[in-house]
Amino acid sequence: MGKLLASRMRSRRKELNLSQVELAAGICEQAQISKIERDADYSPGVDLIYALAKKLNVTMDYFFDENIHVESDYLTQFRAVSKKFLDLRDYKSLKYIYELEAAKTVKLPLSDQLYLQWIEAVVLFNHDHKQSEAIKKLESILSKYSEYDWEYLNISNSLLHFYFQTDERSKFEEVYNHMTNLFKSVKVRTIDELEILIKCRYNFCRYLWLNHQTETAISETLETIDICLKNNSFYCLANLYCLLGNVSEDFAHKDVVKQYFVTAQHVYQLERNDKMALELERFINETFPA
Repeated sequence: MGKLLASRMRSRRKELNLSQVELAAGICEQAQISKIERDADYSPGVDLIYALAKKLNVTMDYFFDENIHVESDYLTQFRAVSKKFLDLRDYKSLKYIYELEAAKTVKLPLSDQLYLQWIEAVVLFNHDHKQSEAIKKLESILSKYSEYDWEYLNISNSLLHFYFQTDERSKFEEVYNHMTNLFKSVKVRTIDELEILIKCRYNFCRYLWLNHQTETAISETLETIDICLKNNSFYCLANLYCLLGNVSEDFAHKDVVKQYFVTAQHVYQLERNDKMALELERFINETFPA
């Protein structure tokens, strides 16, 4: 029937903490659930899909339309706060709120469990400096996601960063090439998904610059800036203009390079990020004296 049906049947069942036997109870044989989830040579009827959808509390379209998602609201506040600390790279505060959330005894859906594990891996890597443990945890988390899930892209981006920081170049290249292909097919539907896409692309651009792939870095950076502007998003926009200034400083005219940094400063001001705006103003005055 298709990979989307298989992956969504499996992930939704696990999210609700149901075994295949429990899902099949009163509806069909456990072997039929197994065949669906393995995407085997088996075509379940409409009545069966309807009954399973009803038990899993989703519409039938959920199994066949990748634009339809089931959201959990258990960690809504935690996700919002953790996103802020991640953007600020404030890993001490991130660890604090993670430990508070992890200490709770509430039984979470699978998607929220995996999100907490991702935050734990980020804390392990960036705060506790336990790189090997963090990488193993993130690799395990990624294996539980389908490529149809946007979190797959988000987790992959973190793993890419981990590989780069630990100089595991062969693994980095493998994930990088896979994500590049994913970028060509993803469809952005929400602000959160747009920001994941922009963040991933920004990190790609930065990697290209650090590895002296200048032409590709400029092309990718300009393309990512265009995505921001077309979607009226300031997310990472100032960082992208700073990166463009860094990439072009060795060959572009000094006034052009300066304008990239000035634009970045203006974006920081619009975002009310006074700290970065002042730091960039000092950098501009020192690097491009009047």
